[in-house]
Amino acid sequence: MLSAYKLTWETERMCLSIFKKSGTNDASDACRHFIWALLLYKEFGPEFSRQILDAHEKNNEQPIEEQAMDLANNRLGLAVATELSKKEKINEKIILKSFRTNLQKGNFIILKKENLKKNMEGDK
Repeated sequence: MLSAYKLTWETERMCLSIFKKSGTNDASDACRHFIWALLLYKEFGPEFSRQILDAHEKNNEQPIEEQAMDLANNRLGLAVATELSKKEKINEKIILKSFRTNLQKGNFIILKKENLKKNMEGDK
């Protein structure tokens, strides 16, 4: 579990390379769930990653719509990781590119969509 927790630090660093700040229920939140799912998949494989992600969302105090957003973005991350792992080795550049592509396509569940462009750092 310590290794999974350490991946949250890597996830945060990667998302802050795209967004100016970490928010809640916005695109930066979707980024964290998506990227953490990919990093967990890379480290632990699909089943254990899903167990970690699901356990992380078991919070009775979290509103149901926020939980649904997080679970959907986790699932998207795992699905993308599965597809990417068939084609190539998953690395930071590929993960960030995949996030941006899925964001442009509107594939994420995002509750707060306002100021999306303003909060992004731009392509790096």
